[in-house]
Amino acid sequence: MKMRKVLVLLLALTILLPLVVGCNASQTSTTTASSGSTTGTSGTTSGTSAASKAIINYHLGATPETLDPQKNNATDGACVIQHCFEGLTTKNEKNQIVPGMAESWTTSTDGLTWTFKLRDATWSDGVAVKAKDFIFAWQRACDPEVDYSYQMTYLKNADEIIAGTITDKTQLGVKATDDKTLVVTLKAPCAYFTQLTAFPTYFPVREDVAKEGWANNPATYICNGPYTMTAFVPKSEIILEQNKKYYNAASLPGIKLSFKLTDDDSAALAAFETGELDICESLPPSETKRMQEKGVYHVEPIVGTYFYCVNVEGDQAILKDVKFRKALALAINRDRMIEVAQNDALPAYAFVPKGMPEPDGKDFREKGGNYFGSGDYDKDVLEAQALLKEIGHEMGAGIPTLTLIYNTNEGHKLLAETVQAMWKDKLGLKIKLENQEWAVFQETRNKGNFQLARHGWLGDYNDPMTFLDMWLSNSGQNDANWKNSEFDAYIETARTSVDETVRMDAMHKAEALLMTELPILPVYYYTNVWLDNGKIKNYVHDNLIGHMMFIWATKAE
Repeated sequence: MKMRKVLVLLLALTILLPLVVGCNASQTSTTTASSGSTTGTSGTTSGTSAASKAIINYHLGATPETLDPQKNNATDGACVIQHCFEGLTTKNEKNQIVPGMAESWTTSTDGLTWTFKLRDATWSDGVAVKAKDFIFAWQRACDPEVDYSYQMTYLKNADEIIAGTITDKTQLGVKATDDKTLVVTLKAPCAYFTQLTAFPTYFPVREDVAKEGWANNPATYICNGPYTMTAFVPKSEIILEQNKKYYNAASLPGIKLSFKLTDDDSAALAAFETGELDICESLPPSETKRMQEKGVYHVEPIVGTYFYCVNVEGDQAILKDVKFRKALALAINRDRMIEVAQNDALPAYAFVPKGMPEPDGKDFREKGGNYFGSGDYDKDVLEAQALLKEIGHEMGAGIPTLTLIYNTNEGHKLLAETVQAMWKDKLGLKIKLENQEWAVFQETRNKGNFQLARHGWLGDYNDPMTFLDMWLSNSGQNDANWKNSEFDAYIETARTSVDETVRMDAMHKAEALLMTELPILPVYYYTNVWLDNGKIKNYVHDNLIGHMMFIWATKAE
């Protein structure tokens, strides 16, 4: 997910945004909720307890572009959405997949047909949640204008509907046999389908609710999850309060949440130090040591990659040259970038980060290894300079000024200035830097109106595919505008094969091709850095998607 997610998805230098259990699609299985839903580690707490009167003040980041489950593609929006909505499956306080709106499901022996039985649940306005609400939401996601439409292509006929070769969306592989039964037909078995159904793109939305502007208006933001939105003031805050209609509301603390909206790290830090924030997700890198000494600094690995995106179909011909792109990648001193970021990250010489297990228990990244770089930066620079000479642009001669854009944030600015200096000193390149407000930046990058752009991606589910299928030729997340039919074929093999060895081999080949052509320049593998005043208990840090979840949280005053 931009930070898309993806999301990547990403909002800040140390962007945050499930370690989950996949299903066995090769045999018939039945899963049933044992007691409704799992409570937080503090135990069962009444929704009318003293804790529910407290407020958690959390630094979300910049103002989300949208809070629409199908249209959002960034971690800021996903954080709000996952507090307010619930899919067929959801995650508990251990980041494990558990039943959500579906109290049970079965799969056919061939893994293609999934039958979900919905529990008795209502929307925040008291209307019953029905199977048709999922059908409507999934059909609206099958739209080429939806960035995450490619995530629906596991469903039968989704590819054809998105491409326009099938115009009747009722042909999508999802039907309702009654209000409480949803039958899903996949085009091929999917070992992680219950992970997908816990992701916002698969969340239900009511047809009578989803009108223009509905998702950013508390009055029309009808939800089916633990929280409802009661206020949304752009560049200020989003207020979430307990959804009294939620089926499991009585067993959750229901503490009020105030998500503060600012992309100014210095302002966020000041608010934390004055007590206006309980948890702050980003801070100026120069303040890292001081916060460590105060004992409020926390850092954890996160399954994500910080990188620069190259628009290979933009207005600069030099960016179409693979050798030039490799020179750019080799001339980045990743250890120095991490020093500037001060986030204890790991240098990235491939795209899929550590933390994605293969069936044999080995890590996908460790098995795949690095795809470029020798481990000796000086040697890498010599190779980069030789590549420029080979294409007739020794030390940048004849190459026009290139523009690198990034979203407004002190951390991104420092990193952009650092890579700008590297490319000038080592390659003789002239790089212009341009910062944009988050919503503008997202639109600029999504529409391809850039040459080089900051980017970041966090996993949406626990499979390497979440980092690879975004680069399909028809993916709405493919901001590099890179198209490669061989890569597409590898991804299709990995998506449709029931043999895990074949799947993993295809994904390794796909990543190798991506890292050979380098439409993206990996910099480092993320860590999540945050400040915590110690008052909030039982919140959950999702080390895959990366944001905080406060469904089980309490606050000590």
